[in-house]
Parts: sequence; structure tokens; C-alpha cells
Amino acid sequence: MEISLLVGILLSIWILFIFLSEYVADRKITKIDKITHLEKARCQICTSFYFLPSSLKYWKCPFCGSINKR
Repeated sequence: MEISLLVGILLSIWILFIFLSEYVADRKITKIDKITHLEKARCQICTSFYFLPSSLKYWKCPFCGSINKR
């Protein structure tokens, strides 16, 4: 009876340790600041303007659906 209680307590502590370590690691990942620089882009087909991240080489116009190149 005492051994099973000890094993249960040790397993519970181990599960809590794993949960807390995953929680801390997840918070570090989501805490990273993501700075995006937006640039003004114009669709070549419908001539509507949009603000897009500067890292995109190709983008799809949400209004007319055409594929545009920077």
C-alpha cells in the first residue's frame, strides 16, 4: 500500500513538472515580438490598393483574385 502511494505521488509530480515546463516553453515562443513592415501595393488588374508585408514576392488580390508580382 505504501509503495503504490509513493509511485502515485512521484508520477503526479513528474506529470506536473512536464506540464509546467511545456507551459513555460510555449509562453517564450508566443512572447516573441513580430515586427512586420507593411508596404503599399496596387493590383495590376483592378488597380485597388492594399498594405502587404514587404517580404512577399507574389500576392493574390482579395478583390479580383489575380496573382500579382512586386
